[in-house]
Amino acid sequence: MFSFTLNFGRKLNSCITTDNPPEWTDRIAKRINYHIGNTTCKNFKLWFSIEHSEKEDIGYHLHGFIAWNDEEVETVRKALKAAVGEWKTNKQCQLNFKVNWRHIQTAIKQSYYALKLPFGLYANHLVKSEARMYYETIRNGSKAKLRS
Repeated sequence: MFSFTLNFGRKLNSCITTDNPPEWTDRIAKRINYHIGNTTCKNFKLWFSIEHSEKEDIGYHLHGFIAWNDEEVETVRKALKAAVGEWKTNKQCQLNFKVNWRHIQTAIKQSYYALKLPFGLYANHLVKSEARMYYETIRNGSKAKLRS
């Protein structure tokens, strides 16, 4: 499981508008799922939010987490870059992966709550299922503590 930051290529960045963020979240998710689907990744999990930076040449980018089984990191790296287009400014900084075990459970729980937000977040089916499981565990534990 990795946390990641992914900068968009200039062409995609210039297409994104603030008029309809949920639509762009869906479009980007479809692009990523398409390119990852062309690899042999299994049990692929993805959660991300879109953010905008005023810094020169950054613009829109993703923050999130990603997990998979049975594939090389470099293959997933290439698929993610292909999904958002080449970032010409500083290519080695387009995608940053960090192994981040501390924040995984928190990110999954946040994704469950975030699914109710109107825009800006995406979680695929496997993450939604896991998020529901964590949510139920936390809710049931809280109820038990209140009763005792």
